[in-house]
Amino acid sequence: MKNAILALLAFITFSLAYGQKVDLDESKFEVRSRNLPSKPLKPNQRKYHVQVTLQPDQESIKEIKELENLELVGLSKVPTAESADVKVLLELGQLFTDVPKMVDKSYTDNKGNRTPRFFLNMNYHYTVKGKLTTSDGNTILTKSYGVVPTPFNNGYLWESPEFRTAADANNYYMNYQATIRRQLYLEGFLRDCKIFISLANETYAYPEITLPYTLWYIDGDKHPEAKEHKTRCEEIKLLATKISPSDTLVDGKPIREGLNSNITYFEALPQKYAGDSKAEKKIRYSAYYNLATIYQILDNPSKSDYFAQKLIENDYDTDDGKKKIEANEKLFALQKVNNQNTRHFKPN
Repeated sequence: MKNAILALLAFITFSLAYGQKVDLDESKFEVRSRNLPSKPLKPNQRKYHVQVTLQPDQESIKEIKELENLELVGLSKVPTAESADVKVLLELGQLFTDVPKMVDKSYTDNKGNRTPRFFLNMNYHYTVKGKLTTSDGNTILTKSYGVVPTPFNNGYLWESPEFRTAADANNYYMNYQATIRRQLYLEGFLRDCKIFISLANETYAYPEITLPYTLWYIDGDKHPEAKEHKTRCEEIKLLATKISPSDTLVDGKPIREGLNSNITYFEALPQKYAGDSKAEKKIRYSAYYNLATIYQILDNPSKSDYFAQKLIENDYDTDDGKKKIEANEKLFALQKVNNQNTRHFKPN
């Protein structure tokens, strides 16, 4: 009789612990990785040269002159176009500005007090063209920026600071014309050239990228699994944020071994909490989601897919499983076209 009572009490204690309400909270973080280009160049097309065509009044602007220092990460930069497999051409057009117009935004409040507000605005336009060509004359990437004015588009609009008199606004423009043109060059030409180089890197090269990830942990401290569960998530996050895009995540390395120990923990949770209650479904959800995430970090889309499918079968937030599979398909496609199974390596 005594043993039966003890067994019943143990069962009740177990049921209360495992049947408690479970709240999940998310922990977001980023991991540094290497871009896998969507159109990798052939091995014999890895030498490139940057050539910038400038207008006479752009020669004196240091930041514009330094556009030749822009890089395609992971490819070999050469000093002359003749020795390059790929030419990066940046053609900067002229900067055209209209005559500034005075704008009077002065107003009078309900007490009759007038507040003077004057500033100038000015339409301007320019063009920038970026192009990648191979040594055999093929253009593999081209993009135009800026705007050519039309009856329906006057280009971009510059505005001066506000002044208390129209004369002050005019004086500002007359005294700072060179500074204003430099500002327009930096905000337009320089920005657009960098946008083009970013596009070229994303398409053909191997720059460092930062990828966002999420882990789910049991919130609070009432559930018996909560403390260990959260500690494991924090450990994964700490390990992941130490990952370098140039370090391979192979077995035996401290970061990989640390992730492996947490994989073992989360793999055991679905067997431990195998019931049909919503609380146990949520714990399984967190385990499957976190495992799918870990394998994404490890650049293993097949393994991530396995646990993403488990997310769907668990029938709790099934859309998350579908989103994981969709992301894994994109990664697998990039790995295939690059003949590369990782996003963590030193580019040649």
